[in-house]
Amino acid sequence: MALATQHGKESVIAPMFSEILGVIVLVAGIDTDQFGTFTGEIKRPHSPRETAIHKALAGMSATGIPLGLASEGTIGPHPVSGFTTVDTELMVFIDDERDLVIVETIQSFEIVAQKITASPQDDISQFLRNADFPRHGLIVRSEKIPPEVGPASAVAKGIADLPTLRSAIEKYSAHSGKVLIENDFRAHFSPSRMAVIRQCASLLAERIATTCPECFTPGWGRIEPLRGLDCSDCGTRIDWAIHADRSGCLACEFIEIAPRLVQTAEPRWCNSCNP
Repeated sequence: MALATQHGKESVIAPMFSEILGVIVLVAGIDTDQFGTFTGEIKRPHSPRETAIHKALAGMSATGIPLGLASEGTIGPHPVSGFTTVDTELMVFIDDERDLVIVETIQSFEIVAQKITASPQDDISQFLRNADFPRHGLIVRSEKIPPEVGPASAVAKGIADLPTLRSAIEKYSAHSGKVLIENDFRAHFSPSRMAVIRQCASLLAERIATTCPECFTPGWGRIEPLRGLDCSDCGTRIDWAIHADRSGCLACEFIEIAPRLVQTAEPRWCNSCNP
């Protein structure tokens, strides 16, 4: 099957699909940055799911292979707490011959995601340790971008050594005296993100290998979580807390609902107990 990536994701995806499904994954040589970049100079016009589908279809078209794979990551504040950075990885498999689109997602807090605003003379040694540099790459961008300078001209990516970092800080601080330094979230510069992509690949391969109990179509698995739990202390309803998972088939209407083991929410998530 064809994998659309230019950031080395095959190193973690291909072994999972070989081990679980016994298939060979080939890299499709396409520019995946055309669908959006983490640094924002190319905006992502579609949802993560749609973006991954567009990538997979482009890879299939480039290789002529009717089976396609692609992934898309979103890294940002947790939608509930807002204080913790979460990595949400989505991976899609397309079988053109069976007209199947199988999607798997995973969320992880185990992502190295640091940022700092600094001047050339600042001591950023503690930041570099927190950012796991140089194991994790960095991005340096101008704090303020003048109108005559485009976004692509005001950012340096994939920085993995101190001389290059110092040079980028000097160069991109010229406009305002300061730069924004942050982790590079492209997979080949983010080992912590690559580990989450590997987990997502394993889940997707397992899902492809699982057939519907009724019609035996591949891709049986969780469709959506069912939300709503009462606080274990005061009984207040917590709308976003998950109480069960709905599993279903991509081809027929057969579904199953599996309650989760925990059927009350912890008080720390309750707005009444922990406002």
